[in-house]
Amino acid sequence: MKAPSQRMLDVLIAGRGPVGLALAIALDRAGLSVALVGPSPVAPKPQTSHDWDPRVYALSSSTLALLNELHVWDLVDLDRVAPVYAMKVFSDAGANAQSVDFNAYSAGLDALAQIIEHRNLTQALERALRFRDIRVIESGVIESGAGTGDMEVFPGHVEWRAEPTSPEPLRARLLIGADGARSRVRVALGLDGAQHEYDQHAVVANFLGEHSHLDMARQWFGDDGVLALLPLPLDEQRRGRVSLVWSVSGERAAELMALTAEGLAAIVSNAVHGQFGRLEPLSSAQCLPLMRLSARALVASRVALVGDAGHVIHPMAGQGMNLGFGDVATLARVLGQREAERDCGEITLLRRYARARAEPVLAMTLATDGLYRMFYKAPAQIAPLRNLAFRALNQLAFAKRWMVSEAAGGTSS
Repeated sequence: MKAPSQRMLDVLIAGRGPVGLALAIALDRAGLSVALVGPSPVAPKPQTSHDWDPRVYALSSSTLALLNELHVWDLVDLDRVAPVYAMKVFSDAGANAQSVDFNAYSAGLDALAQIIEHRNLTQALERALRFRDIRVIESGVIESGAGTGDMEVFPGHVEWRAEPTSPEPLRARLLIGADGARSRVRVALGLDGAQHEYDQHAVVANFLGEHSHLDMARQWFGDDGVLALLPLPLDEQRRGRVSLVWSVSGERAAELMALTAEGLAAIVSNAVHGQFGRLEPLSSAQCLPLMRLSARALVASRVALVGDAGHVIHPMAGQGMNLGFGDVATLARVLGQREAERDCGEITLLRRYARARAEPVLAMTLATDGLYRMFYKAPAQIAPLRNLAFRALNQLAFAKRWMVSEAAGGTSS
């Protein structure tokens, strides 16, 4: 006897990263039937005060509002989360560089951001997933980029065979690509667009300083690249743990990665003029290539892209994950508020999502790419002009409030 066909789902989400997980929870709460396809998560291991994930995110207030609405923030290990109450951005790496100062109080916010490790956020989302009626299909193919499988769009639904050995394809009214910058969904369905590889890599690592970071993020625009130190929770002696994101040339990245952990700590301490005293390594360093990517379109018939599958920006502003969660909030609202008779995969409905996300995504893409060109690619002769610009901006309280407001809430619509 032939096995019965699998039931038609409302939504199939490809990708099990933070954005895909959050979207699955949001759409289930909106009353849609959802399946999530992605590799099984790495089993959590005991975390210690000397074990910190080098991948961290600076979550904005709008992202925190979404995670609270989804009851995910209650599941986060808050002892491993640090608030950012202030930020100082330096015009160059010199000891006498001009700076622009931001603070949460002036902007009317509880905090500029919350710094959280990738694994802390992901584990909270995975725990929240267990409370929802979401079908989870474990597959290593999604994130590996190996092949595109059998993916086909029909007038009324999408069929996708997640694994070559699957007896039947998964069937859904809407397929959502949340499978990252190398998205198989984007490529397979012809949504690839502009892509630019920056001549920079991000070196990330964590350190323990001798002094407190005062809940302040710091960023230097230097000839060597863009160096940011983000606050992590203080230790028992009130010493400041910090997370490094250093965007440098590929050649310089190779030099930094060839150092011992202690050697890298010494180089970073020297680069920031010893502001934290001696730095001790808390993690091994990782190196990530940087790119800018914009899909040809965020939607097509029965297909939508979210997060890095649709757009990737330079990390200097720390807004990439917030843009992805902005996609989640907007798409969940569009699908959840659709007319009762509307099919969730209709292109006219999906275009509401695309239109709502066009402006915030484009604005952040232009801003980060413009900063990259101004500070990293511009000739050295304009450095004095940058110092003047920083000095002038630091006097414009209204402009700084607007910039903080955009970063805090401009990622969602």
